Amino acid sequence: MKIPLDDAYWKMYTIVIQLGAIFALTLLFLGRIVEFMRTFPRGENGDRNWLTHPISLTLIAFGFTSVPSLLLHKWSDQHLGSITAMALALLIGGIVMW
Repeated sequence: MKIPLDDAYWKMYTIVIQLGAIFALTLLFLGRIVEFMRTFPRGENGDRNWLTHPISLTLIAFGFTSVPSLLLHKWSDQHLGSITAMALALLIGGIVMW
């Protein structure tokens, strides 16, 4: 498409694509999400507590991934925003998953 990666249109496009995927997954798993919220913190079988419930575990995982991401934001923009880094990540990730 010959759009520079630092162009505002490209950044908006990638955000909209991600939002679409997040919205689709939210709709797909809406029943499970509602069930998790309804049974918090004891769980469906009453064998959970506030620390072992899926909602708490998701929030803990979010914290462990978002803090380093925020701290490394400038570095990742400089080093991982190139088309070469993206192509290598897709190639290596595809081989690993295969």
